[in-house]
Amino acid sequence: MGSERSYQHPLDRLLRPRSVVLIGASDRNPFSQMAANNLDRFGFAGSRYMINPRVSSAHGRPALQSCTQIGESADAAFVCVPRAAVLEALEDAVAAGIKTFVLVSSGFAELGGAGAELQSRLEALVRANNLKLLGPNSLGYINFRDQVALGAMETPPRLRAGSIALVSASGSTGIQVAHFADQIATGFTHLVSTGNEAGVQTAEVVDFLIDDDAVRAVAVFAETIRDPTKFADVAIRALEMRKPIVILKVGRSPHTAKLVAAHTGSFVGNDQVFDAVCDRYGVVRVHSIEDLVVTSALMASTGPIRKSGVAFVSISGGACEMISDRGNDAGVPLPDFAAETQVELRKHVSDLGQTHNPLDLTGAAMRDPAMWGHAIRAVSRDPQIGLVLCNLDPFPGRPPPDWQTAWEHVVEALRASDPPGGILTSYLQFLTDEARQFLQDMEIPFVVSGIGTGLDAVAKTVRWSEQLRRRRVCQPGTIKHEAPRSKPRSERETLAYLGDFGVPTVPGTIARTPEEAVDAFRQVDGAVVLKIASSDIQHKTEVGGVLLNIRTESSVAEGFTSIMQGVNKVRPTARVEGVIVSPMRSGGIELLVGVARDPDWGPVLSLALGGVWVEALDDYVLELLPATQDDIVRAFGRLKGARLLTGYRGSPPIDLNALAGVIARIADAALSLGPDLDALEINPLLVTGDRFEALDALAAWKTEGLQ
Repeated sequence: MGSERSYQHPLDRLLRPRSVVLIGASDRNPFSQMAANNLDRFGFAGSRYMINPRVSSAHGRPALQSCTQIGESADAAFVCVPRAAVLEALEDAVAAGIKTFVLVSSGFAELGGAGAELQSRLEALVRANNLKLLGPNSLGYINFRDQVALGAMETPPRLRAGSIALVSASGSTGIQVAHFADQIATGFTHLVSTGNEAGVQTAEVVDFLIDDDAVRAVAVFAETIRDPTKFADVAIRALEMRKPIVILKVGRSPHTAKLVAAHTGSFVGNDQVFDAVCDRYGVVRVHSIEDLVVTSALMASTGPIRKSGVAFVSISGGACEMISDRGNDAGVPLPDFAAETQVELRKHVSDLGQTHNPLDLTGAAMRDPAMWGHAIRAVSRDPQIGLVLCNLDPFPGRPPPDWQTAWEHVVEALRASDPPGGILTSYLQFLTDEARQFLQDMEIPFVVSGIGTGLDAVAKTVRWSEQLRRRRVCQPGTIKHEAPRSKPRSERETLAYLGDFGVPTVPGTIARTPEEAVDAFRQVDGAVVLKIASSDIQHKTEVGGVLLNIRTESSVAEGFTSIMQGVNKVRPTARVEGVIVSPMRSGGIELLVGVARDPDWGPVLSLALGGVWVEALDDYVLELLPATQDDIVRAFGRLKGARLLTGYRGSPPIDLNALAGVIARIADAALSLGPDLDALEINPLLVTGDRFEALDALAAWKTEGLQ
């Protein structure tokens, strides 16, 4: 059981105990029965104690009335008593010196009302006594690594140890993940159910797991991230250790948020912001159990790949076409093979075959099975290739003799391949015992299950590896200015503030009379825009406060009067400074740039194409702040309309590096305004080639008055 290893991590006693207690143990209690069965199943060799004042024995052992009768400070306890008895049971255990718990009892925050109040009392007990508690509503864990299980998780009997650790908020979902993994012959180092997370949270469990040398990847099912700072710190540490975190986090729809609250009482947070979090910290996000297992398994097998190109070898033209299509959809780099690789392939590939990537060997490989090995070795030496996948499908049993030789050539070449190489099946395959034994006997490096799910996993592995090669997690930038003594509120105040940070802004004059408006017009070479100047009016067009393309003095005077009268009629109590007179701008591309503060993750930058694009296409990207110019350039690449910025249909291409520099200055300006800033928006930021100009801006605040 690894009992010779000393306790070093705060969760060691909980997840690697040498002695355990079942509180509420009874032969009639299904949860304690499952816990006792798991201890037997995994060969737990330490001390175990049964606690229940109402019975004399449980699970073949004597039952004690209180934990204080144990005579030693046991490492961990599994608590399976009714909700009303939980606090009393924990207090008794704490009095006996027990500090770590799995609490399976439910009916706490997920019910709201009295349940939420009880969970608050539970959390207070945990804090006051510095306890480590999984739950409530946790099925516990299985530690394959140290052959110990504490809890009621029931997994397939043949589920094997592997190199993936799973952390799941939902115990039932964790069991479902384990069943699917077993069907495709994927194993685990640990399965941990966190439940309501009144004590131990997901990030702390992941922190424990990445310290284990046997853990090559961590898979997570999460409903919320309760400690964003801890999660970010652990994600950075995992990146430094080159261990991927693959997460299936729910909450993408409002309806899901209601379901989550009913399940564990969690608040799911802003889903688009969480996407930005994953992008920043190298966390790989997936959206199904299949993707969670297949992606984690692939990344655990390959680790980071050194080059982004992926090579595929198949005997089926149809499979090559599907791989090409799905690879393109997923973003898998499929580079053309280098000239020297094609020369090498032509030496061995039939005239009926091609030298494209994916590589179709055709049926000729049935006549000459050695062709498989020649092709795999050739493409693995290609200077662009970081991963080689051979499309073959395990049979229900061992393959017939005419396929056995092909498999031998394939596996020999894959095992010798550097970069890593493995098998890609054509579809998700649930493997029989005989097929598992065949794969094990052949010592196949790894199997990626299914072209659809597999290609998605490959794409995510490539992107994660690229991020590792960049080796950056942005640190806070230097703030050049102190926060202003007064808060910019109106359009002109906000533009002037941005100008102090080097952001190009459109000039403008506030006119208080029609005559002043005409004087301002005379200073402009061309048409002007008239806009109401009021810190009380955020959306000027909704109150008739904007007139465009005004070209004559008389129209300016009339426009001034029209705006002032219209606004006074619609918003008579608004504080009005006058009317802004600015040059009319046209052409170029309008961008929306905003900074808002997420309650969990702090300031977030949003970028979108302006006008109808952001609303019609729901096309925007988010980036955590602070951000580097490179971060911002890559963010623009994630827009659906990104091609409009690169010279689409003859329009001048945008200097994205220069644009990112301007936006970085906008972000610095927003951060300098301090935590009372609720949002800063520039709409639009006009972009024409290498020329940029903020045409309108607005700052919104959490509180009124000056700081």
